[in-house]
Amino acid sequence: MRERVLAERELVVRRYREGVPLSRLAEEYGVSAGWLGRRFDEWGEERRGLVDALLYRRAGARVFRGRARRRTSEEVREARAEFVAARDSVEARYREGVSAAALAREFRVSPTFVAERLVEWEVPRRESRAPLHLRTENLSTDL
Repeated sequence: MRERVLAERELVVRRYREGVPLSRLAEEYGVSAGWLGRRFDEWGEERRGLVDALLYRRAGARVFRGRARRRTSEEVREARAEFVAARDSVEARYREGVSAAALAREFRVSPTFVAERLVEWEVPRRESRAPLHLRTENLSTDL
């Protein structure tokens, strides 16, 4: 198996450059990924990082690209102000069925902030879609 990799070196390198993960190439040739990785190092072939390998396997939106940068206090205030400024739209969309969590994601504010504004604006809250056993407010105390 190893002889085949060495004989087909150009093909292996070309396929790797086209985006095929090293682990998949190793599996196809019946060698370990570690062994093939060492051959790439010996051949002077630059190896991709983990994110590039994951991009080959999954849609880009599903790849972990590192922890998000913490927002500054000013950015948080701006996001909250934008949410409050869009009050009419937020209320209408919530009444039409858009979840509080979806609104929080869209405006980049916390779900707690959205819930507090809805209470403050006296918008009737919908019942939670959480399973009954997770909804503490619906549990009966007169058992």
